[in-house]
Amino acid sequence: MLANAQSLSGLGDHITIVPGGEAPCAAIPTAALQSHDAFRDWATSPLFPEQVVVTYLNGEVCIDMSPDNLDTHNLLKGKVFRVLDELVEREDLGVLFADGCLLSNAFAKLTTVPDALFASHESLESELVRPTASKAQPGSHVELNGSPDWVLEVVSASSVHKDNQTLRDGYYRAGVKEYWIIDGRDDDLSFVMLVRGPNSFVPVAAEGGFLSSPTFNARFALTRRRDRHGFWQYSLSTQ
Repeated sequence: MLANAQSLSGLGDHITIVPGGEAPCAAIPTAALQSHDAFRDWATSPLFPEQVVVTYLNGEVCIDMSPDNLDTHNLLKGKVFRVLDELVEREDLGVLFADGCLLSNAFAKLTTVPDALFASHESLESELVRPTASKAQPGSHVELNGSPDWVLEVVSASSVHKDNQTLRDGYYRAGVKEYWIIDGRDDDLSFVMLVRGPNSFVPVAAEGGFLSSPTFNARFALTRRRDRHGFWQYSLSTQ
């Protein structure tokens, strides 16, 4: 499935995605769609487009070319990352990766770019999560491969099905221990914290307005209010 693409052309060596008749903004080599390994080879190459979020899951390809909504995505994602980054550094828990980190899992046949992800020291040292070295820049890395401890997705208008269903199944198969889905598009801010159950993710029940995270060994509450400029100002409280 090619999502959020209004027209396709060049069904030969490449599939070119053209939104609404504008200039092409992404070209996917048809060879990259033949298998997960082929997609990973393309995704970790210099030819992979930085401005487009492309997800591969078990043969299905989802493409998101929408810019971040400032109020319900950009500011929200930034606040969550800043709070968690401070917590992870203070408690020396591991490594928190921001938006733009490519994640792959061979068992789930998944390659995607979460809004944020976390790998504990234990997961990195046991190689449950492994960095993939860059072929173009020695000494640097282009991907994390394996099962991270935690993943965040902030829902946008173009990612509702992907975040709530496609990736919920994919992240579980990939061995992700904890998955946060946050949706700020409606009047009521939605914060869903999911942990692993026997066969699927199960939601954590709120206690006193807080959700308990086993990954970060902390309790979180997410709220917001309008600032003087009319933007949403988010607060992620911890206990």
